[in-house]
Amino acid sequence: MKKFIINLILFSLIIFSIQLVLSLEWKIDYQNKKIPYITVKIPDPNFYKPQEEVKKVQQYLKADSVVGFLWKENIDSNKNVRFKWGDQEPCILTTDKWGFVNSPEAILDISKGKRVNIVGIGASFMQGAASSFYDFFSLYDLFYYNMATHRHTFPMFNDVLKEYAIKLKPQWIIYELNEASPSLIADYIEWKKSKQDWFTFHSGTWSGPPKSSKYDLGPLKKFKNLNAIAIAFIKKIFPKKPIPVNNLEEQKKLTLQYILEADSILKANNVNLIVLYIPSKETIFYKKSKMSNLIDDILLTLEEKKITTLDLRKVFNESGDPVSLYYPIDGHWNKDGMLITARALKDIIKQTSDFK
Repeated sequence: MKKFIINLILFSLIIFSIQLVLSLEWKIDYQNKKIPYITVKIPDPNFYKPQEEVKKVQQYLKADSVVGFLWKENIDSNKNVRFKWGDQEPCILTTDKWGFVNSPEAILDISKGKRVNIVGIGASFMQGAASSFYDFFSLYDLFYYNMATHRHTFPMFNDVLKEYAIKLKPQWIIYELNEASPSLIADYIEWKKSKQDWFTFHSGTWSGPPKSSKYDLGPLKKFKNLNAIAIAFIKKIFPKKPIPVNNLEEQKKLTLQYILEADSILKANNVNLIVLYIPSKETIFYKKSKMSNLIDDILLTLEEKKITTLDLRKVFNESGDPVSLYYPIDGHWNKDGMLITARALKDIIKQTSDFK
């Protein structure tokens, strides 16, 4: 028995040593294309390193216990905060008293108590269109106001709706339906359960992985290299999985649940809802994506429920050159896409109002 235990310990040590070696970062290269040499590095335990763009944006965001996060309030053009993503045009960040991106003109109008006719709720597509939609609808004496924020998802749309938008008593809510947001719902649900602020839960930024997926070895952190090797080893033996993205059926179910909830809230407040489906660039380029069937099912259900929808696939295809409505590099619509969308929205709104 004693011999068995000793052999078991030795075997475990051998396995431990092999696994420890495999946990390091090995790289085989060739010097002068003939002589191989090996470099070994200790893995970086901080597997999440936000990009410079993310870190630059982060300083202008604030945690919100209800919505998750918003922009910091009252950032005006005099602060000259300029952002440029991919090949989008550079823009100056201006936010209102709540932390929503809007043009200086829109913020001035609302500060003067002007009646808001249309509120846009959603994520990055709608946020990017804030100024273009405001300018377009102003031509028809309609005040459009943006309450969309990048990376938000459907339950967050509804949080914004209940906490901010309804209080403005608009006539219409334009509600973004995109292809990325359904997969983010599970993350939102886990954040709510955590009782942490958004940034703490997401490893310090608005877009980082959940903190629960990181390893904290406490006092061992004082010894940098030892801590890094230990974390690398533990990752190999007991890998932590990120928050699972629900399957497409579950995503569809949850997405519909939140949209129908929004519709119910708006009907109770005599506000018209327009669900705006904004297709991904992949869908426009290739006519289909992995989310196409999910979107089709959602739109069909909404139509059956007599909820007004606008499917931009049809609108963009009728333009003759739908590809030109997106940036060549960035995945979002450009100003031409925004303008065509605003015209289509105007046509729907015109059917339910007496504006010219």
